[in-house]
Amino acid sequence: MSKTGRQAQGELGAMTSYWERSHWPLQALIFLLPLILLYELGTYLYVRAYNTQLPNLQAEVLLSKFLNLFGEASGVYLPGLILIIVLFCWHIVRRDPWKPEPKLYLLMYIESFLLTIPLLVFAAIFMREHAASVTSILQQATIPVETIQGDTLSIETNVAVSSAQSWQAGLLLSIGAGIYEELVYRLILIAIIHTILVDLISLPPYIGAIGAVLGSSLAFGYIHPEAISLGMLLFYTTAGIYFAVIYLARGFGIVVATHVLYDIIAVSSTFLYSLMSD
Repeated sequence: MSKTGRQAQGELGAMTSYWERSHWPLQALIFLLPLILLYELGTYLYVRAYNTQLPNLQAEVLLSKFLNLFGEASGVYLPGLILIIVLFCWHIVRRDPWKPEPKLYLLMYIESFLLTIPLLVFAAIFMREHAASVTSILQQATIPVETIQGDTLSIETNVAVSSAQSWQAGLLLSIGAGIYEELVYRLILIAIIHTILVDLISLPPYIGAIGAVLGSSLAFGYIHPEAISLGMLLFYTTAGIYFAVIYLARGFGIVVATHVLYDIIAVSSTFLYSLMSD
């Protein structure tokens, strides 16, 4: 084999290895850990600086309500801790290598950025046609601040959802939405639907995969309050399908980073546009 041939084979092997390793739960955990810490620490500092709570993310509240079924679960950082535990246990079960790979994470961020481009184009076309703003769409992923007391949720109505219109709040919500919406609607819900369709109902695996993608995407669209209109439901559901396909094809780390980067770019663009308009 010629030197050129060996080099080509090595490059192909390295690329194949990248596609595989970027799927591994431990690599996803290390890759996402800075985002998890940034969201949790940033939220804490935001509350300290502005003496007000951020609107709670729908996905976080759903997860907290589910955990309350098994007893009191009022920890502020519990959703993030659960994500870390899930990915770590998944890694243990798979028995993948333990080696961190910094170069891998750079490639994963580059890929995630490239995957945001089709969604940004779709969102720009949709918002122009439906006169929707990015900020209002992000706000639909949030609700007024709720505090968990025992087995009940009490709503603090004096906290305005419009606080998400500030860039700092929008940035934190962008990170949080990317992490916890993917945890709930992709990692958890797709697995549940697929298990029901394939393991319980005994449908073919490809039918289970299609059903899991469509079912989780419809839930992702329906949970947003603004999706009462057919157009907005179509937007959220289409975005959900896109994220679901990325999750199944490229793994949890890539889809979270894609979601986060999309939200950050969209919110920052809206913020800059509002400054230029003033």
